[in-house]
Amino acid sequence: NLDVEDGVPMVLMYEPGELLEKGEDASKIDFSLGDNPKIVEQHLLYAADNIFNHRNYYRINGCPMLYLYLVRDYVNFEAPLANAFRKVEERLGVPLFIVGDVIWWDPPLHRFPWAGYKAINISGITAYNLYDAAQPSKMNGAFPWHAADLYSRFTAVAADEYGMQVIPYVSPGYDDSKFRGHNRPVIHRNNGVSYLNSWRQAGAVCSNQRMSAHPPLVMVNSFNEWHEGTQIEGGG
Repeated sequence: NLDVEDGVPMVLMYEPGELLEKGEDASKIDFSLGDNPKIVEQHLLYAADNIFNHRNYYRINGCPMLYLYLVRDYVNFEAPLANAFRKVEERLGVPLFIVGDVIWWDPPLHRFPWAGYKAINISGITAYNLYDAAQPSKMNGAFPWHAADLYSRFTAVAADEYGMQVIPYVSPGYDDSKFRGHNRPVIHRNNGVSYLNSWRQAGAVCSNQRMSAHPPLVMVNSFNEWHEGTQIEGGG
């Protein structure tokens, strides 16, 4: 798509978890281990040289957007990422507009490393996917409202105290029961009603924030993840 004239603008989603050395807690992404700082720097500088400056790359106020996946699982990330992002900015002449996959049902808000997120210049936070099989009472037709309530709580901290935009995501439903087991709760699509309600709640989240510096953003999950039943891609 980058080579198509006037193509749809794209954003790089950086998913370092499978690429870096793991520590004792494999559920966490530790940026301080071994060569991890050097690997991350090499990845981001490659993107600076080959992707971020492309004419079809999406920008906000001239700053290329970078989506960081599973930021909520990052540990010891401040110095390695701040150093890498500083070098990227030197190479591009502008900072990145960084969106972090931070929002989740736990831990309590005060336990998130907000100062660390601010130190690496995260501009906005979002959730890639809020489906949680451990909370079946929320994984139903009321899911958009539960998600909106979670966004509002994050807005009170991230947006109001740290100046980070809270970016909701919308989804038409969720059903991975054929892929991960038939006992999993299902968020039914309801002939498009779930998707419509998701957009309504996302609109409310955006309207409740002060974002004069840049336009409101909404993430869509997903275009074609058919195995999780979230696709908006048309089917035959």
